[in-house]
Amino acid sequence: MSTGVSVSPLRVEDVEDVYGLTATQEGMLYECVKSGDPALYVEQVAWSFRGELNENAFRSAWARLIARHPALRTRFEWRLKKPVQIVMRQAAAEISSVQNVAAGTSPAGDLLGGYLASDHARGMALDRAPLLRVAFFKLDEAHTRVVMTGHHLILDAWSTRILMREWSQIYEHLAHSAALKLPAPVLFRDVVRWEKERDLKVSEAFWQRALASVCLPPPRPQRSVTGGTHRITKWQVSSECMGQLQHQARRLRVTLATLAHAAWAAAVAESDSTDNVTLGTIVSGRDRDLPGIDSIVGVLIHCIPLPIDVPRRGSVPQWVRSMQERYRDVIAHQHVPLRRIRQLRDVPVERTLFDSVVIFQNAGWTVRDQFGSLVVEDTATYGHSSYPLSVRFSPGSGTLELEVLWSTYQYSDAHIATLTRRLTECLDFFASMSAQGDADMNDLFAWKIGGRSGRAPALSRLKGFQPVPVARKSPSVP
Repeated sequence: MSTGVSVSPLRVEDVEDVYGLTATQEGMLYECVKSGDPALYVEQVAWSFRGELNENAFRSAWARLIARHPALRTRFEWRLKKPVQIVMRQAAAEISSVQNVAAGTSPAGDLLGGYLASDHARGMALDRAPLLRVAFFKLDEAHTRVVMTGHHLILDAWSTRILMREWSQIYEHLAHSAALKLPAPVLFRDVVRWEKERDLKVSEAFWQRALASVCLPPPRPQRSVTGGTHRITKWQVSSECMGQLQHQARRLRVTLATLAHAAWAAAVAESDSTDNVTLGTIVSGRDRDLPGIDSIVGVLIHCIPLPIDVPRRGSVPQWVRSMQERYRDVIAHQHVPLRRIRQLRDVPVERTLFDSVVIFQNAGWTVRDQFGSLVVEDTATYGHSSYPLSVRFSPGSGTLELEVLWSTYQYSDAHIATLTRRLTECLDFFASMSAQGDADMNDLFAWKIGGRSGRAPALSRLKGFQPVPVARKSPSVP
């Protein structure tokens, strides 16, 4: 089989635990096996450290993390009646290094870019633990670039943040004899048990009502493409626009995430000439009534539908507030698996419930975060899922970074250019709303960049479209 699968020998004495999968894991595993793509759901996180790196402590800290968290010693077996995850007693991550890479030079950039592409293309054998590897590039004595490659079956963004915080504490203990006191980890098997025991009848009834009148997006014809199958564009709104968005969110008594979803919904509705949009939205899944839920390493996120009416007339503030109410409703019933939600709506296998996914990235690091003796100078995330279109909002210190990733099988660059421009214009409109009066939806759809004189336009930087570091071999339906 081509999905990074190898029949790995297994001895009973090497096994620490065996248990089932969460609904999210089952969906991902199904997609991985079906697609035959070993790189599907493989993600890379890259960051730079400023400070002298102790290589022995660097490697040992990773080894201790793997010993500490069962998720990092987990492999998967799906060739049984029901899939299971198997926690090994021991697992050693591959840690590679490249020394004396000249910082800021073209060869250094070529080397790093080449590594990202080849490393991602390797994919991962899902029946081997750990589903994690690390590489570090010594740019000079004071600067190191690190790439952590992990599979989404065992890690989400929240978990990655936990790992980095704990890694820094362990590293400082090993390298500089700093005090180390980490609480006993909460086991991921507790999440699996919690999910299996939960009664979902009320939530299933909610989804049947919520999606009864929702129209499925029309099938998009497959485009003939050459080269990479996924592309990405990144940009950020101006600091002034970000400040105004935060002010408007407080004034309207909504969250910044609600404004982000509203802007994308309006852009998609205009692009598709529709008054009804269903978005996929990623939620953390950390609201479970489970002690220590915020410290668990494992994949707890869910992707759930968010049906939105986008009228062409009416009050913008009222529309945004109604969106937040709808968002709260779906969040309250987030633990119904997406596959079950599709069944409740009777979505045909070949059709999608939504075309695009919104990720509002609360988890992560800020540039120049201090990790003891090391300082994080920049971070980047690479990878893609089975969804043909996704938009990521990443609020930082006074900025809002945006990233759109799309499948070239379903979307042209010209179509994405229109979407990203409208998304930025919608954010600019929200930032420009006056405290007096009641903005109308018609004004939202008529708004253009720089629509209010005397204020800098929202678009601070728009990078050209770029291919992602790797290309999927074939499209798939979410």
